[in-house]
Amino acid sequence: MGLGLGIGLVLSIVPSQTVVQASPERSARYAVKPEQIIFERLEITQAIGADEAITQTNEVGLGDENTVRLVASSHLFGVLNELYLGDEVVLYGTNNGIYRYTVTQVNEVERGRSEQLGSDQQAQVVLNAHQFPWSTTELVVTLSYRQ
Repeated sequence: MGLGLGIGLVLSIVPSQTVVQASPERSARYAVKPEQIIFERLEITQAIGADEAITQTNEVGLGDENTVRLVASSHLFGVLNELYLGDEVVLYGTNNGIYRYTVTQVNEVERGRSEQLGSDQQAQVVLNAHQFPWSTTELVVTLSYRQ
């Protein structure tokens, strides 16, 4: 009888347990909501939605093709009334983006008619306010996107 010494090598190949599955690409859009508005010439900054001084009334995001509609409380009526054509207004979005707009229209319309303004152009913000709760008219400021 003999005794032999040797070295053996074992190679094991184990298949991977992970499976890659293809899924259809989703085109999810993230609507950029306005968080803050700055009236540059007046040096006034106002948070949107924080204290209900300015609220958004539709679900459109900044930079979308539709009109963003904002309603200001009556104590901001004086601020809107001091805006002039060509004034710059800056909006900060939820994506930390900076959106610059120019005042292109200042109108006084019957209360509830502001929905009809600004629907024919793209990338606008319509900001409206009434002076008193019993006022029959409201001030509507239309802001157009600056590129």
